[in-house]
Amino acid sequence: MNTDQQILQVPKPGDGSCEDQADAWLVYLYSGKSTAAAEKDFSVWLKSPDNAAAYARAEQLWRDLGFAFHQDDTQLKVPELRAAAPVVALPTPKRKPSAGPIIAWATAAMLLLAVGLWWLPATQAPVESQYYATNIGEVKALTLADESVITLSGDSRISVTLAAQERRIELIRGRAYFDISSDATRPFTVEVAKTDVRVVGTEFDISKGQAGVLVSVTEGVVSVRDRNAPIDVSGQQVQQQLVAGQRVIAALDGVLGAPEEFNPQDVMAWQSGQLRFVDVPLREVVEEVNRYRSDDKKIRLMGDELGEYRITASFKSDKTDQLLSGLKASYTLNIASSPVGVIVKPAANKNNK
Repeated sequence: MNTDQQILQVPKPGDGSCEDQADAWLVYLYSGKSTAAAEKDFSVWLKSPDNAAAYARAEQLWRDLGFAFHQDDTQLKVPELRAAAPVVALPTPKRKPSAGPIIAWATAAMLLLAVGLWWLPATQAPVESQYYATNIGEVKALTLADESVITLSGDSRISVTLAAQERRIELIRGRAYFDISSDATRPFTVEVAKTDVRVVGTEFDISKGQAGVLVSVTEGVVSVRDRNAPIDVSGQQVQQQLVAGQRVIAALDGVLGAPEEFNPQDVMAWQSGQLRFVDVPLREVVEEVNRYRSDDKKIRLMGDELGEYRITASFKSDKTDQLLSGLKASYTLNIASSPVGVIVKPAANKNNK
């Protein structure tokens, strides 16, 4: 079977929605391979008002994309087939300069690429994901094919899938800052744990840790949803809309907390090698700092109470020992090196300041 036969087939009743069938008929009728029997079937199909309206919209798209122009025609092909059917009236298209003979197969292929039709061969190769990772202490900026830029923090990993109708990223571990190029036809979704973050084009930061997922928006608007959230009365999953200067914490099971305000400059500082924390639980500070420390130097907190200490600090990502110095100066703690890292635990007779 040749390629034309695989793609250019007459739609059958029940094959997709009326819009899908309208697109299929349009490509078929412009292929130059239509038969009298098929055109008769089309006339019958077109008598349905819903089908007629769908076909009219498909023709308008065909005009708008510039695929239907002929040297001597100002109307689209097969008007005689539509004459007796209740087709929605459309404005006469503007004359376009002749482009010479148009090869029907190439025209059909162009429409397939433009509208992503359902009858592409089932053997079409799937879009492959690409994986990117950073080492401990490494910060790396990646420019994707759509010109979006993703900056990975230390010890982070993502998968990237760029398809014709969507852009999808999975933050497998760590932290990343997203500067997404605007493309309304291809929404951009970041999947992390049980949370989905969806945008068209904007800037935001996502950090995945043991306590959950922190989404911080620095520009534009971002939709955040729990993948397991219930469906509302409109049939949509409940989601939150965050604007610049807002952030939200999602538990690893996807449950969203309440939005809160933050300082974007603090969130973005890590990209230039500066770590800033303002009234942040010590356990979260340590989790971030450990992305810049080797395994034998990672900080290990002993005891849940210690992780709740509130920390305000600023230091360079290659000077993370300053955190330990600050803890020693501010609290009565035992801090000691060991084969498994730096152990931090309350002193036997602590008298915390």
